[in-house]
Parts: sequence; structure tokens; C-alpha cells
Amino acid sequence: MEVCPLLALRIRLVIQKLKRATLRLKGKKKRKSSTEQRIQPARRTLKEIKREYGFENSPAAKARAALAERQEKLKRVEDKAQTLQSNAENFAGLTGELKETVASRKWWQY
Repeated sequence: MEVCPLLALRIRLVIQKLKRATLRLKGKKKRKSSTEQRIQPARRTLKEIKREYGFENSPAAKARAALAERQEKLKRVEDKAQTLQSNAENFAGLTGELKETVASRKWWQY
């Protein structure tokens, strides 16, 4: 495919301009834009942000804390219930053994 001589000349000129522009830009220090020059805010923790916007004392936070407290209480009650159940099973086993020993004795063996 043959390229028109005028088009080829135009392409060479554009390439030369681009080369000169890149050389000029390499020599200059890059200026920061106005948005880059602004002072960036300091990094804050999640607790600081919540405190600033009032999320620590919000009704949702209070409800969440109350829910966690209820869950802890329920867990303790569940543990106590399991302990009582195991104690009851042990007691039932002991009473069964005592019943068998008493049933096997005669009245004069007491």
C-alpha cells in the first residue's frame, strides 16, 4: 500500500513535534494541580469517625449493645441448664442404684 507523499511528510512532522514536546516535558518539573496541592485529611480510625458523627451513642448502637448483653445472658443460662441436666441425670442414676440395693435387702437386714 502506497502512502501519499504529503501524508507521509505530515506524519513525520507530527512525530517530530511529539518528540520535542516529550523532551521539553522531561526537563520540567511536574506541577501539582490545585486538587493535589490541597492538604489531605489525616487518617482516622473507625472509632474516631463513629464518635465524630454520633454513632456510638445512637439508638442503633445502644440496641446492638443491649442485644450483645442479652446474648451473653442467654449463653450463661444455657450453660447452667446443661449443668443442671447433667446433675439431674447423675442423681437419677444414683437413685436407681439405691432403689435396687434397697429392694434386694430384706426387712431384717436394715
